[in-house]
Amino acid sequence: MKRFTELVFLAGSIGFANLAVAANTELSGFADIVYVVSDGVNDPPFVTENRFDVSAELDLKTSINDAMSTRIDIDLNTNSGALGGGDSARLEQAFFSWDSDSAIKIKAGVFNNPLGWEAEDAPDLYQISHGQIYEIWDRETDFSGNNVAGVEVSATIGAMQIMGALLNDLGNVVEEQSLMGLARYSPERMPDLALEAGFVTQDQGLETIIDVNATLVMSALTVGAEILLPAENIDFAIGGTGSYKISDQLSVTGRVDHVSYDDPSAPTVDDVFSITLAASYMLDKNLVANVELRINDSDLTNTNSFAFGGCSAVTCDGEVIQVEAIATF
Repeated sequence: MKRFTELVFLAGSIGFANLAVAANTELSGFADIVYVVSDGVNDPPFVTENRFDVSAELDLKTSINDAMSTRIDIDLNTNSGALGGGDSARLEQAFFSWDSDSAIKIKAGVFNNPLGWEAEDAPDLYQISHGQIYEIWDRETDFSGNNVAGVEVSATIGAMQIMGALLNDLGNVVEEQSLMGLARYSPERMPDLALEAGFVTQDQGLETIIDVNATLVMSALTVGAEILLPAENIDFAIGGTGSYKISDQLSVTGRVDHVSYDDPSAPTVDDVFSITLAASYMLDKNLVANVELRINDSDLTNTNSFAFGGCSAVTCDGEVIQVEAIATF
């Protein structure tokens, strides 16, 4: 019997075959240039201070008809400032989406993890670095960039969207699958409030994970809050973000997150706390400059055992300062 992964990619390839004959194809993407001013790390191999990290993404979306579309996202990274060096290109997303006449939507292939508050791509973030909860998801999902492979079915009923998914096991345990459920709700009287609650199962790692988050938009202020409750290795993780748009060009963001670990394989780690302050300035319609200060505080005593596989330039103790330019097209 073929593995579930093979069946998913076979289904995805059927949708991608229509690219050659489709009339409505959109190409978009971005280039992301980050310069690490200070990384708060003194010991190799984690030192990335005074280094550039350049990445890019190419996105191809094709609408076959009013109901059917396909999408392929490709990540490119020179990795000049990260561990190991070298250039790379990898598939981020590859899926087809079908909308029925009865408000039911089907997505199949490799796609961004629908659970969690924080987005994946740099142009969609309020700051430069991802928060700790996103980093947990990214470590837990086998595909790079917090992506999952499988089939997702969703339905919209009034102000409620309900989704269920059958996925490859998040950690890619052979002959195992993950089940995911998610509900999103925006009250009709409060359309600027979005509530989301979901869960996903898996065979190992954190096992069953529950994620609850909320977003509230009040004129120029956007506020987001999230709590992550895994069954194993982590007691809880909480995070909050506030972003204020001072003008059409300038915005400022503050983020606080805290993770309480309970992992017997990494007994040197207990609580990890971070504060992130960021500012964003739109230089042009397609060019944004960001600056970020992140302050990390943890009980870490051995960087090589930190949080499921080592610390990075933005997760070790100390202050991290980064500047960034994002060009979109």
